[in-house]
Amino acid sequence: MTAENDAYTVTLQGTHTINTAETTLQKLKEALSASASEVVADCADLEEFDLTFVQLMIAARRSAERAGKRFRLVSPASGALLSMLMSLGVVPSGPSLAADGFWAAGE
Repeated sequence: MTAENDAYTVTLQGTHTINTAETTLQKLKEALSASASEVVADCADLEEFDLTFVQLMIAARRSAERAGKRFRLVSPASGALLSMLMSLGVVPSGPSLAADGFWAAGE
């Protein structure tokens, strides 16, 4: 986790499943409690994840909004994460993530 300018980057790599949910939650809480006005999640090196990870990311995004902070991804969801998001109906199927700017590395 790093703080640059007014952004706090939380790196979420490796495994983020129901078995590691408490650790993931703590990382996200730490990022959200930082004094930065923006939290940036780096998910580029995710190896294993499940629905729990998606739920925690959605909850973190909502918590950030309530706190008046911006929460975004470093880069657009892709690969297995994008496939999961589409199969869950979180983002539309197809080449565009425009319907949900968050998963497209927006807000």
